[in-house]
Amino acid sequence: MEATRDRSWYQYPPVVLPSPVLALATSQQGIWAGGAGGVAWYPIHTDWQPRISGLPLSSVAALLTIEGQLIAGGMGGIAYSSDEGRSWKTAEIQNGGDPILAFAASSQTAQKKTLLAATLEHGILRSDDLGKHWYPSTTGLQNFEVTTLAWTLDEHVLTGTTNGIYHSPDSGQTWHLTHGSAGYEVGALTYLPDGTTLAALESGGLLHSSDKGITWDKLEDVPTNIAGSAFSVTGEGTLLWGTLGNGILRSTDSGHSWQQVHESTVLSFAANGDTLYAGHSNGLSVSVDDGITWISLPHPPIHDLRRILIVDGQPLLIGAYAGLQRYGRKQAWTPLPSPGTPLSTLEQVSGGTLIASSMEGLARSMDSGQSWQTVLANERGQVAYLTFREDGTGWAGKKEGAYLLYTDDGGLTWEQRATPFGALPLMALQITMEGLLAATYDPEQSRACIWHSFDAGRSWQRSIEAVTSWPIIEISNEPALFTLGGTLFRQQPDGSWVQKQVGNGQEGIRRVAANSQIVVVQTRNHLYSSTDKAETWEVDESDLPLDQVLDVEIADNTIYALLTAGRVWSRSLI
Repeated sequence: MEATRDRSWYQYPPVVLPSPVLALATSQQGIWAGGAGGVAWYPIHTDWQPRISGLPLSSVAALLTIEGQLIAGGMGGIAYSSDEGRSWKTAEIQNGGDPILAFAASSQTAQKKTLLAATLEHGILRSDDLGKHWYPSTTGLQNFEVTTLAWTLDEHVLTGTTNGIYHSPDSGQTWHLTHGSAGYEVGALTYLPDGTTLAALESGGLLHSSDKGITWDKLEDVPTNIAGSAFSVTGEGTLLWGTLGNGILRSTDSGHSWQQVHESTVLSFAANGDTLYAGHSNGLSVSVDDGITWISLPHPPIHDLRRILIVDGQPLLIGAYAGLQRYGRKQAWTPLPSPGTPLSTLEQVSGGTLIASSMEGLARSMDSGQSWQTVLANERGQVAYLTFREDGTGWAGKKEGAYLLYTDDGGLTWEQRATPFGALPLMALQITMEGLLAATYDPEQSRACIWHSFDAGRSWQRSIEAVTSWPIIEISNEPALFTLGGTLFRQQPDGSWVQKQVGNGQEGIRRVAANSQIVVVQTRNHLYSSTDKAETWEVDESDLPLDQVLDVEIADNTIYALLTAGRVWSRSLI
């Protein structure tokens, strides 16, 4: 009788990381938190639940709940969910609007569906259908770097920018620069029950207004070295000021005097009745006594660990801001020194040699990430893609693919080589047994193009072009293959390509992991494996929660899956 393969998964202990809570929103059932790794939900009396399945944003800086809908904004635009974050749809934004920093909702009954969004590059966006469609609303706005919004109990709206405060008397349709605010970079705005309006300045101190924000003056007796990032007004009228270096400050006299009630940096506030929440640079706290005392809550799983590599037989998790987490022989996760922040990509050359790229440039490690040496500093070393052979030959590419970087000494030195890609963004780069594969994507025409070089990048040939609305292109080395949408292309011995459907061909392929014996493909709905170089496919029927899988990797005939909330599962493939 044939032995039955063990289909059970080994589950590593999850990585628990304190992460900046950039945004908060509440409902009657609990609280939402947003950050660099997406969105998480904390139902009352239970545990945190990541809610990033299908979330089209790389990070979340703004959250809003309204009429049963959850709206998230950040890098990548705006997304909305009607099922408590279990699934997401991308909002349509006229002329673009990335990134989003803040939302505000109308308090007028006649305008319940009217929303405004602050963007860092495109001014103000407006929606009249609860966030599904957005269009610019910038008439009169002279500064398009918008940081914060505040809506009064009537049609008046204020917005803070990097150069002054603007007032709108008509629900954000037109804007006027306010008197006394020009030249100030504004971090937060709020209205008080007595009609006073306050603005926290990025440079420190407060501005105040007594005429709905039309004219502003410096508020005396407030230290000018205190920079604020968030405000909250409690049901009792108490003012809470979240600061970047002085924690939470509390005032019961409209901001004339302050008492420190918490020491950690504050990035966001939210309230659910008398329950107050504060998002910090390293977690979340709650208060039920009008902001006098605060208690820490469990860390929300909003870190951005989204990639997994297997180095020296152990998982290495990678996040743009979370950095590196290595699973050690003591059966615990250990942070490794980060080569820079934010990390854009990291790949293994061979053994313990790693190459990573960040805003600080390209860095090289010879000891599995224990230490790093910069080999190409600053912008020259800022790349999005890395690929290597074990002999030390390697390539690096930027998103804008006008040229590639080449190394023949394991990433120690690099030289620049031109490409024919023009202005098309590079979507994938992979060394193969025969040469080098690259993929570009034209977002205006939804057209992907595969390029092939057989002479170390000196010349390029267009290989295959296809129209696809799924701009995720995966390339594998052994066997040489690439994916477009739900279709896989495998290279034949004569150099030609044969087209193979994965599943029904309609599922977008998220990830391909392969070695000389097996190919694993992750789609939106299934995990497929092939032991005959992608000729036939077997559906993985194990209990892996695919809607929570962020990345997969194969090493030594073991598959590793990185899930949301820093969870890693593994099992044998043979």
